[in-house]
Amino acid sequence: MSQGQPPTLPIQNLLAKPESEVTTAAEPSQEVDSDMDANRERHETHSSFRETVVEHLLLAQLLARAWHEGRVIEVARAETDQFGYDLVLTEGRFTRHVQVKASAVWAKTSNQTVHTTLQSKPSPCIVWVVVKDGQTALEIDHFLFFGGAAGEPMPDLGEVKGVHPRGKNERPATRKVKKSRFHRVETTDDLMAELFGHAADRQPAH
Repeated sequence: MSQGQPPTLPIQNLLAKPESEVTTAAEPSQEVDSDMDANRERHETHSSFRETVVEHLLLAQLLARAWHEGRVIEVARAETDQFGYDLVLTEGRFTRHVQVKASAVWAKTSNQTVHTTLQSKPSPCIVWVVVKDGQTALEIDHFLFFGGAAGEPMPDLGEVKGVHPRGKNERPATRKVKKSRFHRVETTDDLMAELFGHAADRQPAH
């Protein structure tokens, strides 16, 4: 090295940033976990709003499918939940009184509580809608169904009474129905068949 020339630094040293300027990107797994936590909190905080959204999603899919099959479903809503059902759906000669329940796909819900008066309604059933958070909207993942065939009574609700979610006191007019008593329904087409039978098999109303 000649006198008066500054020392030459390796190229790696010239490109390196001072430690104070180095930033570390968040790990992808941490971002996913954060998003999942936010979604779960939203499901819990806004559960009533979610129930409304789920009911509209359910109706939209059923009515769209009915249109495609050349069927017409008449829809009526209960003003209160005192009588054990949310929707009255009529297609052809069948009328179903439907209690709608909802949970997230990751939830560990093991049962649903229903009012005993549901059993006394014509062709009653419970449609448990299992939802997931899609990329841009809440989506239905699958259904769980408890009830008889169209025009038939539902199975007995059992004797296990529901309890108030806050006070834990028994609610004599309600029953807990275990998840194991429901059967899984994958698609809206299959749910239509559970509710009203297959379009090819239906008989015209008289």
